[in-house]
Amino acid sequence: MIYLQTMNKVCFNGEILNVEDIELNDVRRGFSFGDGAFETIKIVNGIPLFLNYHYKRLSSALKKLKIDEDQHFRLEELKSNIFNLIELNHIQEGGVVRLSVFRTGSGTYLPNSNKLSYIIELKKSSSNLYQTNNKGLKIDVFNDLLKPINFLSPNTNHELSDDVGIKILGDEDNKFWHDHKSAKINSIRTKNAIEQSDIVIVRFGEKYKQWNAAFDAGYAIGLSKSLIVLHNDEHQHALKEIDASASAVTKTVDEVVRILQYSSTKKI
Repeated sequence: MIYLQTMNKVCFNGEILNVEDIELNDVRRGFSFGDGAFETIKIVNGIPLFLNYHYKRLSSALKKLKIDEDQHFRLEELKSNIFNLIELNHIQEGGVVRLSVFRTGSGTYLPNSNKLSYIIELKKSSSNLYQTNNKGLKIDVFNDLLKPINFLSPNTNHELSDDVGIKILGDEDNKFWHDHKSAKINSIRTKNAIEQSDIVIVRFGEKYKQWNAAFDAGYAIGLSKSLIVLHNDEHQHALKEIDASASAVTKTVDEVVRILQYSSTKKI
């Protein structure tokens, strides 16, 4: 069992204070509306670990929350404040730093300021090192809240797909450059859709030319995506290598739907 003891000295916006000296109004908005973020940093042998990575993650969170970074919220200054607190709180071995950042000022759901405030708190640990759980972990799947499923697809308007290059970038006398422009622009959507996907479905058939579909299937395989291919017996020999790399080979749309249903709900 690891015991954590809360330390009395904290750092509030660069100033070292006793925890009881911080007034509620100074932090009310951030904690009333959850309008902020925090990082928990492990201390080993009196040294906070991976400070650079924790700082980068907090900076990223501030950008997403649209909270302005203060000139005092810089890595070197934070390092100095944390080491100062470690010394003042007499932590020579294990401990934990909690670095909380939040939007200051008042306002309700609509803040009246985007100014940053931060608090650095410390806890002293009874253990200096990381400890694993000797009893193991129980792992289960939470089925009550399912991830949303979004479908991404290439442009199936064949005429627009062929001519998008010249429609946007101007006419070409040479058919090669006509097609080249369109292929490059179409690849923006197709490559991005494949990269974002968890499951890629590639269909071969009359309306879906084999060379385009085969390229998309190969790109998905190269990215280690779960691949479902759909084609009839006519293409079986030509696509044997792609079939061998696919997670499932289907002949009908219904088979694809049932695979997706099972993969997302564990039901058929």
